[in-house]
Amino acid sequence: MGFLRHIFRRDRKSRYTSLRPSTLAVKHPAETADQEIKRLWQTARRTALTIGKRQEAVDICTKLLDLITPADQEHDRGEVFHNRAMYYRMLKDYDSAIKDLQQELHFAQNRGQQQRVRFCKKLIDETRQLQRRAQIAQQGGRKADFFDQMTTQAQKLWSDSPESGPAFDWLFQQLRDSDADIRTEAARLLAQPPKSLEKLVNIYNAQHKTNPADAGLAGRVLGRKIDTNYPNTSPAQVAKSMFGTDIDFIEATCFHCGYHNEAIPIPPNAGKNSFKRRANPEHAPYSVSVICDRCGQEYFLIWDADPT
Repeated sequence: MGFLRHIFRRDRKSRYTSLRPSTLAVKHPAETADQEIKRLWQTARRTALTIGKRQEAVDICTKLLDLITPADQEHDRGEVFHNRAMYYRMLKDYDSAIKDLQQELHFAQNRGQQQRVRFCKKLIDETRQLQRRAQIAQQGGRKADFFDQMTTQAQKLWSDSPESGPAFDWLFQQLRDSDADIRTEAARLLAQPPKSLEKLVNIYNAQHKTNPADAGLAGRVLGRKIDTNYPNTSPAQVAKSMFGTDIDFIEATCFHCGYHNEAIPIPPNAGKNSFKRRANPEHAPYSVSVICDRCGQEYFLIWDADPT
């Protein structure tokens, strides 16, 4: 996680901090409920920075949830669920992390915080991906080996070597694989290196009119990459800030299986006009290709007039 400090050297004294009474048990004399909440909140964040004490950070958050009732309007109960979920993720307890993120999602929905709702959904998807990757690695076999091969190719994307181009092309092709796990992992790997993101932006800009299939693949990786946790901003505004390109994102159900697909790239003005879902583009003036996240089949969103 980006906010973590990795501690490589620890003195003799720090090795035995876990033997001391937990900070969770220390109640200051004459401490108000508000002061206790603030102290525990700060303690949880500091504690989580130490790899061996993240379970303690989880316990502190649990104590905070006992202190902050659902009716409390002064303290953000949803943020406590969020932080505890991140600590669970560090402990690789993905089931608990997902449950807490769903609690935060419910909290944000009740308060009408749409940006936070989108961000929670994104984190839930990311956590499920991490969980699935861990399951595949544990099971072993051909898929685990193929994931290792994908990781090896992805490492080349961070260099200026001649191998980076073929590695990008190979991973990009995996976005079309019939296996949803492979498509998801390929998208995750392509979304990390800055030079890879630049290539994806170039593909979308150059081909969204002439080659909707490749443009759709590139655009969906970008759509999953953007951070939607900004107040008073739309996905198009965030994408403009992050990638320097004009692109918006919508949601649409699959024409074949009805699955709800997100982060579908469209031109900024296209969302103002109605579109249809079809199995093929049918010579439409403008179309967007979508590979369904569940069934893996391609379908198209088509417009009766070019919205660009």
